[in-house]
Amino acid sequence: MPNSLSIAKERISQISDIATSYVQKDKSLFDHFIHSYYQPLHQETAEAISNADLAGMALHHFTLLKAYDGSKPQLTVLNPAAEEQHFHSSHTVIQIAAYDRPFLVDTILMSLEAEGIDVHRTYNIIISVERDDNGDITHIEGAHESATSHMSLIHCEIAYQDNEGLEALQQMLMSKIDTLDTVVGDWKQMRAQLNDIKTELSTKPLPEVFYSQQEIQAFLDWILDDHFIFLGYREYRLEGGQSIEVTSEPTDLDLFAIGNSGLGLLRGSEKDKLSESFSQLPRGLKQLLTEPRVLMLSKSSRVSPVHRSVYMDFLGIHKFDDNGNLIGEYRFIGLLTSQAYQLTVQQIPLLREKANKIMAMADLPRDGHAHHKMMHVINTLPRDDLFQASVEELYPIVSGITQLQDKKSLRLFSRIDHYQRFVSCLVYIPRDKFNTELRIKVQNVLKDAYNGMSSGFTTEFNESAHARVHVHVRTVPGQVNDVNIATLEAKLSALMQSWMIIIKDATRQCG
Repeated sequence: MPNSLSIAKERISQISDIATSYVQKDKSLFDHFIHSYYQPLHQETAEAISNADLAGMALHHFTLLKAYDGSKPQLTVLNPAAEEQHFHSSHTVIQIAAYDRPFLVDTILMSLEAEGIDVHRTYNIIISVERDDNGDITHIEGAHESATSHMSLIHCEIAYQDNEGLEALQQMLMSKIDTLDTVVGDWKQMRAQLNDIKTELSTKPLPEVFYSQQEIQAFLDWILDDHFIFLGYREYRLEGGQSIEVTSEPTDLDLFAIGNSGLGLLRGSEKDKLSESFSQLPRGLKQLLTEPRVLMLSKSSRVSPVHRSVYMDFLGIHKFDDNGNLIGEYRFIGLLTSQAYQLTVQQIPLLREKANKIMAMADLPRDGHAHHKMMHVINTLPRDDLFQASVEELYPIVSGITQLQDKKSLRLFSRIDHYQRFVSCLVYIPRDKFNTELRIKVQNVLKDAYNGMSSGFTTEFNESAHARVHVHVRTVPGQVNDVNIATLEAKLSALMQSWMIIIKDATRQCG
């Protein structure tokens, strides 16, 4: 069935007539390429571009495709001129011909955004290419699925860049693709490592203070079931502590990255190397590694260089010897997939166990109003907090949110990260008092209160009487201020009231 939203075949033929007039050989192959190249192009997009420019764009991309030799991607950044490239654009153009790999388009776009470069239009197709023994193209066909055996062609138009900066931009993008290739190349090995670790844990008696052994196994199965994008792995050796119990007087611990164990973004030295980030932690924070968690999911201090520009998720798994002593850690970094945020808590191992423990602590009549309300609160909490926080941390937060009744009051709930890399703050502001200016003031007060370096936020509105602002304050381990929550909450409430008075006065004066 023809797609009425795509460019008409008759127009593609007109474009091909123009384009093939520019070449002396391979006219039939080039004509077939153009029909494959533009078949998915949206009609609305095509209407804004002349046939001559579309012909030149395809010709330039075909030239890159022919030059691709199977090694490095063909990537060019140019300010096209009709006299040279047979097409013109008021934007700077990026064209890429590379074997198809996961997250290629995402990585290119997020890299441009990180540089503050506006993207005006992106066009990507995946094609199947056959070559002869000399490497010359003999056949081109549109692909029906993404696969590394196919070619990915990306045409991206960005805000105009001066000619002097084009080479640096090209090198930056090539570097990002190299990083992506390191991750994609090690992906199977990282999955295999986690599978081996899962098998190893199943043979050892594990402490079940935080999670049951059954739920740990189920969670690792869940992670392996395409719920985690593996970006890096490394094994660590722990020295200085022989027990998983936290002592009243902590011993000094050292953590060593094991040589040649790194994969993906954590590839590194061939020799064992002291973890500098761990060695800089205060002694008390170091000792937290020995808590009998078995595994811990948190946020890395590094932003992902591929796919999504967010702080990476960190999965640490304890390593035990045959006598049950803690001797190291297996560490993965990556990104939880979208399903991890969309599934209900009861569909995710560990989270369902946490939820059940919270509900047991609340001891509410099953299936009653209060029971359903608390389960709703658990399911709508920021998912990262559910993954990262302990039951003891979550229960007062969940209970407090469940008790929100005063539609006029502001409430604050906060949690400091295990290693003090950030503070997660949930601020509930009455909807009729919420505005952007107040949110900015609240965010700044929280950053200063916890001695943060920076902060980010998300705002959520639902059917309740409050807007929920989730402020994520980035902090330096060992330098987080000791905060009295009640005092800080009172300060935010006073700020809200004073801001409302200012708004009322301004409204009265305008009236």
